[in-house]
Amino acid sequence: MSDIRTARSAKDNIIEKVEIISPMGRVENITYQFDVLSIFENIFSPVMTGYIQITDAINLYSQLGFNGTEYIRIKFKKPGEESGYNKTFRIYKCTGRQPKEENQSQVYTLHFCSEEMIFSNQQTISTTFKNDSAASYIVSILKRYLKVSSSKIKLDNFEDSLGLNEFVITDQKPFETIKIFEKYAHGFQGSPFLFFENREGFNFKSLERMMHQNPISTLNYSTAKLANDPNNSAYQNANELMLFVYDNSFDMYEATNKPTFAGTLHTLDLIRQKYSKITSSLTQRGADSSLLEKRLPVGFAKNRDGKTVFEEYGTNIKYALTNYDQTNSEYFLDRGIRIQNTNIEKVLMQRDMQLALLNNTKLRCTLPGNPNYAVGFVVDFNLPGFTKEEQNERMIDPYQSGKYLITAVRHTIAEAEGYETALELCKNSARAGYGAPDSNQEYKKAVAS
Repeated sequence: MSDIRTARSAKDNIIEKVEIISPMGRVENITYQFDVLSIFENIFSPVMTGYIQITDAINLYSQLGFNGTEYIRIKFKKPGEESGYNKTFRIYKCTGRQPKEENQSQVYTLHFCSEEMIFSNQQTISTTFKNDSAASYIVSILKRYLKVSSSKIKLDNFEDSLGLNEFVITDQKPFETIKIFEKYAHGFQGSPFLFFENREGFNFKSLERMMHQNPISTLNYSTAKLANDPNNSAYQNANELMLFVYDNSFDMYEATNKPTFAGTLHTLDLIRQKYSKITSSLTQRGADSSLLEKRLPVGFAKNRDGKTVFEEYGTNIKYALTNYDQTNSEYFLDRGIRIQNTNIEKVLMQRDMQLALLNNTKLRCTLPGNPNYAVGFVVDFNLPGFTKEEQNERMIDPYQSGKYLITAVRHTIAEAEGYETALELCKNSARAGYGAPDSNQEYKKAVAS
């Protein structure tokens, strides 16, 4: 990934190529014919998607005979940069086609995606995967079934995992199969894995590994009194947010309706007729392995039962069948049958807990366009303190400043606005601790009232 600190702060860009390739062999250059171009990455999506809005006054739609078998090649970069964005996508849908009668033209939006999204729907897998890791299985699927170019498969982006290593797959589509591997894979501390595509290609990584990366940049936002701060360097301007909105700073109602901080898993072994109850909490050893920063995003205040949010295991209840240690049961020993543990006790509640916690703090922000941002990387955000006092120093919010994981990216090039990059950032921790509650009587009265 190139250093985004060298990027310029202007919204300009160099569109080197936007071409549509039809199955009849026609290549149409539409570099100067589109109104809006948007490319989207999401850490919870296996592929990249996007759309291009076109005002068509030359009957291009009919000339190319759009029907969902075309491709679009997009290449652009920031001025002064060697590398840029260079991708080819499959056009799969057209929406909003209508006349624009004032200038005898038509407008429509072409939606595109990575070719693998369509090709996966056309394939099925029926085989047994064994004696290897989930990462190896996924690489095999990408190469063997989806025939993915080696340029989109960098082995450093595929992390080995614990969990199931034998699967019997019957008539499953490739991405459906990968979802199964993703569900049962976990890290040494129970950290969940995610499979996604970004501008660098496909990835299979644990949340723990992603959270332990060094930030690729520092994002700033200047309040009115700091907008002319002489200490802002060129790279800070390039990463200066034009706006930001917190979709969620915290939501205790939602958090206590999900296993965000604690929960209970009830399991039943039908063979051994054994029932188990397993409680999980963020305060348990290893549960904080996927925190961006080692401080929990909520304090230890107690409720009417005298418990913190980390002690209310009834917040979320799950039920599952288990085959834990069935290999050592008399029934299977007598028959020489080996049972592979699903490790449901290790993955089910922990995965749900950590993914719910990831959305505890979420913000959307917009900055000058930069093709080097991609999902799965970490940034620092200096959230300013908003004060009325006249002062020159930059006040920083002590809790929600700090590291954020990039969970979604949208690159948009529009005729009016120029080139902008929108990021969705999630944070599952706090930079500063909230501290231990004291014996404040007024707070106790409020809890009991």
